[in-house]
Amino acid sequence: MANRFMTGTTCGNENIIEFIADDSNAVIDKVYQLSDGVCITLTSTGETTTQSQTNWFPYGPFDTCDECIAPFSGSTGGNNGEVCEICSGTTFTVTPVKPTYTNEFGKAVEQINAVLIGGNGLNA
Repeated sequence: MANRFMTGTTCGNENIIEFIADDSNAVIDKVYQLSDGVCITLTSTGETTTQSQTNWFPYGPFDTCDECIAPFSGSTGGNNGEVCEICSGTTFTVTPVKPTYTNEFGKAVEQINAVLIGGNGLNA
């Protein structure tokens, strides 16, 4: 396991960042989420170094920024959390808003077997 100087371009605002990370699984032109929650496209790896990591990849590689940014599912919700309703003989599908929280690595996790209730959650 070697640490390496790396460069990436952030998803969305296209900032270029430089950092040191373990390169054992790094693939150029793939998208990774860094330990601070930012998604980047890895653009280059440089020389190896004995310096400590300044960042790491808790998630990835992904093929696109959208895949990196998309929340994980925190549960199964049958039919991906969609609800079918029948009103006056007409059937339609409703996709209710689901509660979302951020895990310890800054990745959004969507609880698809629940429905977000307005208010502060206590007196909704």
